Amino acid sequence: MMQNYINTFLGIDASYIRSRLSELVKKLKLNGLWYYVERHVRDWIELALRLKTIKFRSQAVLSILVNIIKKLQLLLSPVKLLSRIGTLIAWRNSRLASRWGNNDAEEWRRDPTYIFYCGLTSLQAARVTLRRILVEEMEDFKNIIEDARFNDYLKRLSKTI
Repeated sequence: MMQNYINTFLGIDASYIRSRLSELVKKLKLNGLWYYVERHVRDWIELALRLKTIKFRSQAVLSILVNIIKKLQLLLSPVKLLSRIGTLIAWRNSRLASRWGNNDAEEWRRDPTYIFYCGLTSLQAARVTLRRILVEEMEDFKNIIEDARFNDYLKRLSKTI
């Protein structure tokens, strides 16, 4: 999946990538989320935006930029973020319930309402337990959101939902 995403960027000129990144940064700043982004990630984005003559032909650079774009887009959409977290938890819960004999538990994995509920309860539990529950589910974001601001981000996220 990631390779397909990168291949679509390989055929696109650098100005499109820069405009996409610029649009993403504007949305993050408007929503007050740019403050939560890790310093080295902000540096990568700012470098990509400043270098006007670069062509983004390196697969490694494209891979890093695509990963950053995907993760930052999730920050802009709390519902998608909670659904992503909830998917992992819903799978874990359905596997456990299936082992205990609940034949209907397999359907939990595909129920968007249950998935969102799992993400939401995980978020609330993480706030109470000082992020012990979300650490595994938020693995993708450990290099995007600064550790010092992670709890602030969780509070902000819970207010928007």
